[in-house]
Amino acid sequence: MKDANIQELSEGGLTPFLPLLAEIECGDHFDSGNPDHTTWLERKIKSHLARGSRFFGYRSKEGGILGIVGILIEPRLFCTPTAEILDIGVVNGHRRDGLGTELLNQALTIAREAGAHAVFARTYAADFGTIAFYGRSQFHPVAVIPDTNGPTDEGDIVMRRRLSESLDPDAAASQP
Repeated sequence: MKDANIQELSEGGLTPFLPLLAEIECGDHFDSGNPDHTTWLERKIKSHLARGSRFFGYRSKEGGILGIVGILIEPRLFCTPTAEILDIGVVNGHRRDGLGTELLNQALTIAREAGAHAVFARTYAADFGTIAFYGRSQFHPVAVIPDTNGPTDEGDIVMRRRLSESLDPDAAASQP
């Protein structure tokens, strides 16, 4: 989007993005009037920040909230780091405008700069739109975690994108 920009957010800078983060985390189930819900969300975000997560907000030129991405770089003792997309979302009215892809590309740049060999993303297994979004950006499903929201739940799907072609056996097999 021409009249918008992505900026890293401090902890205090996340406050205007909390309604979008609530939607990303809980969908329609989040009740902003319920103190248990708001406390849960605040704790989740603080937990992400305590682990070293970085958040980037997408705002319009006028300052309106457009989207957000959170990424965690996990240092490893004996190998290169990995990265995980914790949250990514775009506000209604701007979805399918390419903003999510721009946010994802921002996170991939951060992961590459940190030397990560792979980026993981976890999403609801029945969220075919999000799975397709990641698929368009070369993420591939690598695991399903059943029952993450209860015994009748679809669970979560873990997707991975390798950042180094030299580590990707599929890329190596397709080389002449």
